[in-house]
Amino acid sequence: MTYTYRWAGVTDAGKTRTENQDSVYPEGLGEGSIGVVAVADGLGGHPGGDIASRCAVDAVAQAPEGCSGADLVGAAHDAIMARIGEALGERPELIAMATTLTLAVLSPTEPIEIAHVGDSRAYLANGTDIVQVTDDHTHGMDRVVAGELSLEEAQQDPDWHVMSNWLGFESYRVATYRVPVEPGDRLLLCSDGLSNMLTDDQIADILNTGTVERSAAALIDAANAAGGLDNITVVVVEIVKG
Repeated sequence: MTYTYRWAGVTDAGKTRTENQDSVYPEGLGEGSIGVVAVADGLGGHPGGDIASRCAVDAVAQAPEGCSGADLVGAAHDAIMARIGEALGERPELIAMATTLTLAVLSPTEPIEIAHVGDSRAYLANGTDIVQVTDDHTHGMDRVVAGELSLEEAQQDPDWHVMSNWLGFESYRVATYRVPVEPGDRLLLCSDGLSNMLTDDQIADILNTGTVERSAAALIDAANAAGGLDNITVVVVEIVKG
């Protein structure tokens, strides 16, 4: 079976932040049988988070066709490190700039490839069911994956939300996933400004409703209605039979 895709990418500052440190690629609507979509969330508390996230998605956008997900993340990392090197003379504080990056490589015939660094997320929805594809790269979730704590125990850990992996330092790690899909499925990439505001069930209800454009806009609106405590970025991808 062959596939085509429709997608919508939206980013919003939220209700409480004056600056949007998230970036999305591509922004707006698109469709095709091949492509890449990505969400990056510049780390709060680190100078230049907006620059880091923009470097990441620009590198993804400019990479040649046919790159793997891991290669795209590597290109984003190289772009960030180059930008840090360029800035050291005038803005030495940018040595600490960092970002998450979660991207999906879309193919007409192969499973979707997800490449992931940080605590942005990828979800796959099939009808009313939703599955979180990626694991958050936080100290709490790392302990769950290692079998040291249950999910319930880890959520009580004071380090539950503390990031353990990001782009902007040399020892980052990339998690990759191959996600089989069927026509009618929807893929969501999002920053934690969405996932921290809504439950998975709430996300699923909105993700599976209306066009990809309406679904993306409704997710942003719902996160803002729930408080909008952080920047909010989403890419909604619908899988269509080719």
